[in-house]
Amino acid sequence: MRTLEKFLRLKQTLIKRRGTFDALVVGISLIIMLPMAAVFSETLTHQRFNIQMEDMRQGFQLRSNELRLQLSDSLERLNQISLRNTAESHCTGEIYKQQMQLIQDFRYINEVALRLKSGAICHSFGEAEYSGLLPSAGDVNHYSSVDGTHYWFSAGPNFSADNGRIIVSTGSGYVWLNKGLILDVLSISKDVSFDLLDKDTQQSRFSNNRISFQLAEPLPVEKLGFSNDRLVYPFATKWGKLSALITMPANSYSRVWGGIFTTVMLSGLVLIFVFYRFAVLIYHYRRSLTTELRRSLAGGRLKVHYQPIVDIRTGQWKGAEALLRWSVKGKTIPPSVFIPLAEKSGLITEVTREVCRQVAIDHATYLWACDDFYLSINLSAADINDTTFPDFVGELFSTHDICPQKIVFEVTETSMVNKDVAVAQLQRLRDMGHQIAVDDFGTGYSSLSYLEDLPFDILKLDRSFLTLEKMESPDSIVWYVIRLAHSLNLSVIAEGLENQAQADFLYIARVSLAQGWLYSRELPIVELAQGFFAIALPPGNEVAPEIRETDLHLLMK
Repeated sequence: MRTLEKFLRLKQTLIKRRGTFDALVVGISLIIMLPMAAVFSETLTHQRFNIQMEDMRQGFQLRSNELRLQLSDSLERLNQISLRNTAESHCTGEIYKQQMQLIQDFRYINEVALRLKSGAICHSFGEAEYSGLLPSAGDVNHYSSVDGTHYWFSAGPNFSADNGRIIVSTGSGYVWLNKGLILDVLSISKDVSFDLLDKDTQQSRFSNNRISFQLAEPLPVEKLGFSNDRLVYPFATKWGKLSALITMPANSYSRVWGGIFTTVMLSGLVLIFVFYRFAVLIYHYRRSLTTELRRSLAGGRLKVHYQPIVDIRTGQWKGAEALLRWSVKGKTIPPSVFIPLAEKSGLITEVTREVCRQVAIDHATYLWACDDFYLSINLSAADINDTTFPDFVGELFSTHDICPQKIVFEVTETSMVNKDVAVAQLQRLRDMGHQIAVDDFGTGYSSLSYLEDLPFDILKLDRSFLTLEKMESPDSIVWYVIRLAHSLNLSVIAEGLENQAQADFLYIARVSLAQGWLYSRELPIVELAQGFFAIALPPGNEVAPEIRETDLHLLMK
């Protein structure tokens, strides 16, 4: 009863600690995410409003195209009327008639006027010789564009949509535009203000707002900014002394920023929590796998299978590579998972020794009568650095009466971290009578120097060299590696053969040994022994593949 109570208290303590740890993770995540989310939200909001303002600017220009065309056409017709009436010194009924027709043809034109060569002014309202009706270039609201057109703006915040106007003149013609019609053309949203500001006085000459707005300081054109609690976007106009300005309430920016910030924070927290929970699951999975691996080692549940190494010329099995296999509750755990796990947990040396024990038992039980047949065992970096390993294998194989020549040890370039230690350790194994093979040759970065300095007897070609595309090329590196191995008196084994064409090329290149699915899958020890005796052939029964003329380049090198 007391034991049960202790267990329950321990369980509650662990649950509380996990809850505290989860809260700590959330708190740290918030501390990290807050400034990042703020910066990201600011960047995204600024970019969004910058695009929105630019879209409005382009929209204003597009929507005002028809207005500009009507202005240009109406002024051109007015000047043509003036040219046709150069002889007239006073306004005539025909001139008034043509002016009224012009107003009817152009819906954005309210009034027109014409200054005759004599100085007389003909206004569409019918007043003749009323010089005070026309503006002058000296007026404060006068501006000119680069094409010589003159504009007089009386459409600022103090002017309503009904009485505000813009007068435009070219040559001797004048036209009046109503502010309300222009605002209808621009179709400006209620929360958006549009102003044309005098660059010198900062006075608004045209505005859709009743409140005068002035920039606190000059801002770069087509760049989003803030001024007087407004979001502002200035851009250039065709009037040199006027700049256009789009403004919005600053709180609209704050609302969008807040929405993006909230979304970013919530999304980030969800992602972090999911990642955290996933990492916890992986951690517990790996911990449980590590525990299960320890149990499997102690309970002898790790199994060794063997993949035959075959003589390409005869088809005889000359050896086999020992491959460790592990299953948990009927599910196979791949070596790419449990081998790194064993290395990180410090179990790899014990795993290797377990493989050695099973190899010794299998050889002594099933392969003792197999002449000229060896088994190879893979070593890790920890095994190479373990100075007691040679003594262990020496005693183990001596106990099972296994000749050292029948056991080959395979090492990879990546497993030889300390070169000096590797040389000494491998030489000890060689002195005991074991052969040393370098596995996956060519996948590291120091292959040639390792071949020269380390005590190797066998070179195993990595499958990445042995694709048909590479083997069909006379300049492929695989042929140079094979010739190098032969010059160093190393035996060569090709790994991962899948088709006969690969075997034919290797035969031509005088590579006699290979392994792969072309010959056999990995086998339990009983099937390995049965297969060895089933295909055993008397010496001299070599079968050479047919050599094609296109392959002779390999023999002549």
